[in-house]
Amino acid sequence: MPLNRKQARFVAEYLKDLNASAACLRAGYQTKNPNVVGPRLLAQVGVREAVDAALAKRNEKAELTAELVIDNIRRIQAKAEASEDFNAALKGNELLGKHLKLWTDKLEHSGRITLEELVTSSLKSRAS
Repeated sequence: MPLNRKQARFVAEYLKDLNASAACLRAGYQTKNPNVVGPRLLAQVGVREAVDAALAKRNEKAELTAELVIDNIRRIQAKAEASEDFNAALKGNELLGKHLKLWTDKLEHSGRITLEELVTSSLKSRAS
């Protein structure tokens, strides 16, 4: 089912942040209830099909891109090691390590922790 201009604009805006209400307003729908109109637009068959197709295309492209980048890093890293360019080889290892989250700049945790435990843990990590 072909989309009208506003519906096509809604699909494009929705793909930015997957927020139907915000996409509704950015697409130019004049409404006091974007929380109602946005989801209604998504429920329309043509709009839903366009969104699903665009998301599938995006996901396919993202997966191929991630795989391609990792393969390129490995290939370049191997060439760098073979030519004894250890700075480039080390950079390749660094990028692969970041991808695997072997080290992070942010502390991730789940559960509850008291302020006292947080301060104690921070002081211990600074000391070591």
